[in-house]
Amino acid sequence: MADVIYFSPAHGWSAQQNLSHFVKVCRSELSVFGEGLNFDEDRWDVSGYVELKGQRGPVTLLFTELSPLGRRQSVSMQEPFKSFAKSAIRYLQGLRQSKSLQTRLIGLRALHRALTEDGGAADPTRLLPVHFNRAVELIKERVAATSAYQYAGQLEVINQLMVDSCLLASPMSWRSPVKRFGCLEKVGPEFDARRLARMPSPAALSALASIFNVATDPSDVIVTSVMAILCAAPERVNEVLRLAADSQVTHQEPTTGDPIYGLRWFPSKGAKPQVKWTVKSMADVVRQAFVKTNKISAPARELAAWYEENPEKIFLPDDLEHLRAQEWLTMAELGAVLFIDPVARSVIDLWCKANGVHTKRQGASRLVRFDAVQRAVLNMLPAGFPIADSEHRLQFSQLLFLVRRNELHKSRAVYRCMFMRPCTNDINNRLSGDSHRSQSIFEKYSFREQDGSPISATTHQIRHYLNTLAQLGMVCTTTADAATACCYFR
Repeated sequence: MADVIYFSPAHGWSAQQNLSHFVKVCRSELSVFGEGLNFDEDRWDVSGYVELKGQRGPVTLLFTELSPLGRRQSVSMQEPFKSFAKSAIRYLQGLRQSKSLQTRLIGLRALHRALTEDGGAADPTRLLPVHFNRAVELIKERVAATSAYQYAGQLEVINQLMVDSCLLASPMSWRSPVKRFGCLEKVGPEFDARRLARMPSPAALSALASIFNVATDPSDVIVTSVMAILCAAPERVNEVLRLAADSQVTHQEPTTGDPIYGLRWFPSKGAKPQVKWTVKSMADVVRQAFVKTNKISAPARELAAWYEENPEKIFLPDDLEHLRAQEWLTMAELGAVLFIDPVARSVIDLWCKANGVHTKRQGASRLVRFDAVQRAVLNMLPAGFPIADSEHRLQFSQLLFLVRRNELHKSRAVYRCMFMRPCTNDINNRLSGDSHRSQSIFEKYSFREQDGSPISATTHQIRHYLNTLAQLGMVCTTTADAATACCYFR
């Protein structure tokens, strides 16, 4: 962990002078996100310092303006606000580590917009309560009502930092007017509409169960197995994706001697690993989900285990092991090394270009160096490998939900030599069709709502659903009775 440095403003200085000193300290003296951080870059890769559960890929911070509604753009913040935003992110992370960096960054973007939308200078020392109130309005236009309180809370943190550090020309403390979502009215038509929006429809549950029972495509099996396990226990999806392949536990109930079945969970929010028993009516469904998923993930786990033993070599199957002794590979040999099935020449050319692997022409053929291919493939290993979860020291080779790279994409070539961990977005995108080029899982199997509209769902809706049933008294000793939502899967 980086050393904590407390900024001490000079009370005889102007806000502008303190701002310049604050930026200088945060640029040169802090080691948060690494001493080698390029402060001047507008894109910070902080993957080595922030681990987001259930997500795959680099963790990046983009110091860009707030995009207009319905549009995506990447325009850098204006100075001097941009340097202040970078300094605030780095300084606050040093005081108290947070995984809500994107929430804080969006708050800063909203403040930047509030300052500049009337043609004013992007000078953070000009900020007034009216600007913070405008930032709240901009945020509420862009996020769900359930999340607005958290974003507005980050604005309070930023305001307090600026007051304490004497960075405001007119220093005034500000408090967010946004109420916590749980404090909103809990009776009446508006609450009923909010509650229903947070839960899956009966059509969605029925469709997921039907697909679960017939699916053979890896993507469909993974998605419906995740949802089946969620229906057995109100856990978070990132906790499901963190299950180990050997998570199943069978025991005898002490008083009756009856067999009981449960899963070994690794909680997300600091709790110790624990076994949670599954209601009897859902035990067979969860077992089936494990069987289905294990069948798909076994090759990927074997691949991960191989790389744990051979971290400096590319994986080659026995029939291609002889290629390791060659200096050069043909394009056909490269395709066999990379992918399980034959692919078009254009796919191999694109891979070489994307991964910086140069080719040389020899007569009518083109060749690539084996060492260059090996380096490129090893660079594709997930960040932190072989550790998949640093908090619980889980290795990739232990995970239940692990697939060969591209195995969740029907139209892409599946890698022979690389694996990947499904993330929350992989599941939710296939449940809703959002941010995904192909159909949702419901469209794929021709399921629709009773009124003919498209079905859409999210993983978190199951958690809300089971918790709602429990609050209504429809409970067994540990979780909501499977005879309601979960009967679909049975």
